[in-house]
Amino acid sequence: YKGLSSIKFMSDAAAEDLYALRGNVYPEFIDLLEDIKTLRVDTRQLEILTKLNFFSEFGEINQLLAETELFNKLYNKKNYKVSDLDKIGVPLTIAQQFCQKSTEKTLMAIDWKGLLREAINQMKPLKTKIVDIMQYENEFLGYIQTIIPKANEDYYFIQEFSGYNNNTLILYQLKTGNTLMVKNRSSREVKKGDIIKIPQLCYENKWKKDENGKWITIDEKEYVVRKLSLVS
Repeated sequence: YKGLSSIKFMSDAAAEDLYALRGNVYPEFIDLLEDIKTLRVDTRQLEILTKLNFFSEFGEINQLLAETELFNKLYNKKNYKVSDLDKIGVPLTIAQQFCQKSTEKTLMAIDWKGLLREAINQMKPLKTKIVDIMQYENEFLGYIQTIIPKANEDYYFIQEFSGYNNNTLILYQLKTGNTLMVKNRSSREVKKGDIIKIPQLCYENKWKKDENGKWITIDEKEYVVRKLSLVS
């Protein structure tokens, strides 16, 4: 986990503590989460690292995010009100298997870790889309590092908007990892984080107003898109 302090919202203390775990062996993700609870790593930092796929050996990003959310709800809790189980997302029939005592309204002396394991086993596995991964990287790294060599050449991820009225797109090509700026003259509404398909890019002269306020072309050129479609 060297170099973590360069990631958005990460601290030197969090990076040092996580690096100290490098030699440990964790059979399950929840075992690692237990150790992280003792470190100088807050909830947001853990979420960011998960979204950046630092824990890929334990599974898909979105699945691990769901497991972490459940872990935070159940961690070290021994008693639960029956009425709170729906909020936690654990069926009563499962929770009853891991409590030693109960009343009509309360479950007591719960084996929280056993309950957590079973609740995770009962989860429908969550997949992580390519667009999710790219959005996470763009947000927390400030750049995208994922390349999809088999992707279509006309697939692009919108990293940012710029220019007058946000009419310039900063695009990342999925197939190559190349970035380019494109003037958007299509009528399709798009947003940052979308994956779009551009069937044709035109390389045209730029326009500007002359001293009389009349639009004229100049020698400088730019990429222009007039038609695009939304992929994801």
